[in-house]
Formats: sequence, structure tokens, C-alpha cells
Amino acid sequence: MRRLIVLAVVAASLLAACGSSGGGSDSAAQPYVDAMMKSFDKSPTAKKSLTRSEAECVSKKIVNTIGADTLKTNGVTPDDVATQNSPFKAVAKDLTRQQAEGVVNALTDGKCFNFTDLVIKAATSGSGSSSFGSLAKTKVKCLFAKLLADSNFKQAMANSILGRGSSNAFSSAFSNNAKTFKIFSDCNIKPSELGASGN
Repeated sequence: MRRLIVLAVVAASLLAACGSSGGGSDSAAQPYVDAMMKSFDKSPTAKKSLTRSEAECVSKKIVNTIGADTLKTNGVTPDDVATQNSPFKAVAKDLTRQQAEGVVNALTDGKCFNFTDLVIKAATSGSGSSSFGSLAKTKVKCLFAKLLADSNFKQAMANSILGRGSSNAFSSAFSNNAKTFKIFSDCNIKPSELGASGN
């Protein structure tokens, strides 16, 4: 589970939860949330960027989005979630597009923490990609607002987080030159400011 927490923290280097969850009661989901928190407690990188309450908030949203019943049906145990790098890979292929995007929304909808602030903190602290370190906060916020409005980017980001396939969200997002230049223009970003991420 540490991989998922770190992906949330180092969102720049990837990387409202869905209204309908994958099923399961709060009591069924709690062991999985506890397992995610156990992983969080062991990750110095995560603790530098998220408070424990923020990590618990996003953990609950992720588990509720995927669903405790879905995890159990696919043989994913709380121990798996606490110790494996990609514990949700076993269920990833069975998740609907809405569920996958819900995982991304849990990280980016601003209800647990400020996603843009997290990206900037990761970029400037040296714990993540430095590609965003030279951008003003307003430009980072604009960039991610544009990217997260694109369902294909969200799906690629979900694939990265869930460990399904080899999709790189940023490479996919910047593969369409016309769309890329429009985003850069709208956000007043020079391609050189993004370094390798703009290639």
C-alpha cells in the first residue's frame, strides 16, 4: 500500500470519489483503511507531505470507491494492502471506468487535501519530479485543472495508480501536440518550464 500513498504524495511524478462505491459496509472497509494507515505510518515520504487525518481521509475514499466486497472477492486482504506495492492490481481489471476515475478523484478533488499544494511541495522538496518546481503555483493549478478535465488523462493516471498496464499519464497527456500547446497557452506556460515532462 505504500506505493499508493507515495503516488499520492509524489503526484507530480506519476501521478468527489464516485458517489456509488463498490459495495461493502463501513465495518468491512475499515480493516483496509487501517492497513493503508499502517503503510502510511511506515512511510517517511508520505508523512512529510500529508497529515495523518489527510491520509486517512483519502484512504477511506479509495476503499469506498473500489469497495471492500470487490477487494474480498478478488482475494485482496488487508495484509496485502499494507505490504504490497500494487495491492489493487488484482482488482484493477474489473473496475469500471467510473471506479478508476473515482480513485483519481479521491486524490485530486480537494476534499482531503489540496492537490496543487501537494504537487508543488513534492516538486520543490526534491521528493518528486522537479519538472514543476520552476512553475508558479497558479500555473501548476491551471495545468492540472486542464489535465484533470480530460477523462483520458484521468484514466491514464488511474492506470498508473492501480498498477494496470504501463500507461504514463503525462506522456499520454502531452502526446497530442495541438492539445498540449493549447494547454500551455491557456496557462501561460513555456514548454521549457516543464523540462522532460513536456517532451
